[in-house]
Amino acid sequence: MTHIDTAATVSKSRTAIGGLSDRPSEKDADLETTEGRIEWFCAYFEIEPPKLQYDEDEPDQIVLTDDLLKWIRREGINMDWAFCGSVSGALAVHREKYRVTPEQEEWAELLEKFDAHELSIVLAGLKQAKEPGINIDSAMLSVSEQIKAYRSNDSEAAAN
Repeated sequence: MTHIDTAATVSKSRTAIGGLSDRPSEKDADLETTEGRIEWFCAYFEIEPPKLQYDEDEPDQIVLTDDLLKWIRREGINMDWAFCGSVSGALAVHREKYRVTPEQEEWAELLEKFDAHELSIVLAGLKQAKEPGINIDSAMLSVSEQIKAYRSNDSEAAAN
C-alpha cells in the first residue's frame, strides 16, 4: 500500500500555483471561533478584516451588519464556515462547480479525438449554430464536411 503525504502534495501544488505556501497555516490558526476563522481568512488572502459588531444582550454573538454582509459578498467568504465552522457548504459549492458530469466526460472524450484545427472547425460551427435562423443540423453537417476535407487534404499531404 502506498502512503501519500497529502499535506506535502497540497503544499507543493500551492507553491506551483502561485506561492500560496507562504501563507498562514491552518494548523496554527484558531479555527474554533468565528473571530479566529475570519482572522485566518484575512491573513491567508491578505485582505483587511471586517469591523465586527457584537450584540449588546449577548456579547459573544456577532451582529450581521450591512457592512459585514457587504464584506462577506466582496471577499467571497463562505458564511457556513466563517460563522459555524461547517465546511459542508463550501464543499458542496466547490463540488457543484468543478465536478464533471457523465455528459461532460463524454464530450471531453469525443473532443480529445480532434486536433487543434479540427477543434477550431467544431467551435466555429457551434458558434454559427447559435445564430438566429441557423439550423443546427445544417451547421453540424458543414462541420463534418469541413473536417472530412481537412483530413483528406492532410492524408494526401502525408502521402506525398
